[in-house]
Order: sequence, then C-alpha cells, then structure tokens
Amino acid sequence: MNDTLNQRISVDKKAVFFLTFLAMLLIFSSCRRPASSSVNIIGSTTVTPLMERLVAVYEEDKEHRFDIQSLGSTMGVNSVRDGHTPIGMSSRSLTDEERTKGVIAHQIAIEALAVAVNYDNPIDSLSHQQIHDIFSGKITNWNQVGGFDRPIVVISREAGSGARATFEALLKLQENKESLIDSIKLLIIGDGTGQVRANVASKIEGIGYMSVAVVDGQRVKAIRIDGYAPTMENIQQGLYLLSEPLYLLTRADSPREITQFLEWILSPAGQAVVVEFGAVPVRMP
Repeated sequence: MNDTLNQRISVDKKAVFFLTFLAMLLIFSSCRRPASSSVNIIGSTTVTPLMERLVAVYEEDKEHRFDIQSLGSTMGVNSVRDGHTPIGMSSRSLTDEERTKGVIAHQIAIEALAVAVNYDNPIDSLSHQQIHDIFSGKITNWNQVGGFDRPIVVISREAGSGARATFEALLKLQENKESLIDSIKLLIIGDGTGQVRANVASKIEGIGYMSVAVVDGQRVKAIRIDGYAPTMENIQQGLYLLSEPLYLLTRADSPREITQFLEWILSPAGQAVVVEFGAVPVRMP
C-alpha cells in the first residue's frame, strides 16, 4: 500500500511540475507576443522623421508597436503593392499604374523642401531661376549669383527618391525624361536626407535640398526662394515654391488597427503632432 501511495505522490509531483512549466511557458510567450506583432512601415526618408514622432506619441497610449524602415518612396510603394508591408511612406504622388495595383495614398501633412547651403556661405536668397540653373549645371560658380569665387558643389538625392522627384518636377529639371541634375560635373549623390545634410554641412561650396524639418540653422541654413523663406505661413499661403505633400500608403483591405492609426493621424491630436514637428497640417488641429 505504501508503494502505491508513493507512486501516486510521484505522479502528482510530475503533474504539478508539468503544469507549472506549461504555465511559465504560456506567460513567457504572452510577454513576447507584442514584439512579434509590430507593424512594419517602409518608405520615404523625407516622411520618416515625421512618422517617428507620430509613432512615438501614438504608442504612448496604444498596445500596437511600429517598426519604421527608411528605404525611399519607391520602395514604400512597391512594398505595399506587393503585400510585404501594411503601411508605406511616400513624398511623391502615385502614378496611374500604381493606383491600378491597389495602392491608396493618404495625405497626412505638407512639408517644404529647403534649398540649403553651408552656414558660412554668405548667400541667403536665390531666385527659382537661379536655383534651376545651378541644379542644371548652367551656373557653376558662386560668384555668378553674388557670392564668393568658388565652384558650386551640388548635393542631390539618389534617383528614385521622392524628394528628388518632387524637386525636379517643381523646378522643371527634366528634359526628354532625363534628369538635368545628372549632367552636373561637381555632383555628389546622397543616399538619404542625412547624407545630403552632412555633405552640405561639411562643404562651404555645397548646396542641396532636404526637408525643412532637418535644417538645423547651425551647420546648414535654408535660403529664401524669390524672397520667401520656408515658413508655415508662406507654405500655407502658397508663396513658397518648394512644398510637397507627405503620404502614407495602404491597401483597401487594410486591417482595423491600420485604419485606426490613420484616423488618429488625421484627427486634431495627430495633426497637432504634425504642427509641433514643424510640418504643415492638412487639417487644422
């Protein structure tokens, strides 16, 4: 009888151990689940800084987590089109072909592209024609626009960048579908906004274009275009030439968690974050 009792006790101990182990495993798995369910956001390096701020505020009160990858507008469009990510970012409009593939663009803000020079460059203002001539290679020395006698070093974004596509379109920098920027002799291509800013900051002869939000006013400065600085008031009134819409991209069959995020961005709370960031809201908060 004692042997039978001992066997039962042994079995009970094993059962308790197994159940305890199983409970710990379930707890551990539940703790890890949020990390594996994060939402991927891929696309424009121009939109990325704003998205990082929006996500940081949104995550404070929500369970959802987001993973942002800054890979360019075209990659954002393609990733949503092919179903690799639920949200893309773009700083250019969709083409007709992209719309037919099921990609939907949601404008969340307006941001200005600054034409920026090194902070020690004495030039503070240029006309849009002078900027066109610099970025098409017609003007090659700063003394041609009232500056010092130094060759102009143009820093541009890479082909396929939404910022570059917008910049070229606004300043008519394409002929026969060929970019005039690529004909410039002293040309540096920056892979992303950060590289463009870093090159302008390190070269007193440099000039480039980038989001106004990343112009720090210390190492680089935004110049006035036709007399207008890239202020929110000038952008809203349409006085500043180089402004661009910022988009998030989804598909029509997006899950509820994605549509809720978009609704929040376009709500007064989300648009207030846009204003705080330094971009222009599409809806007044």
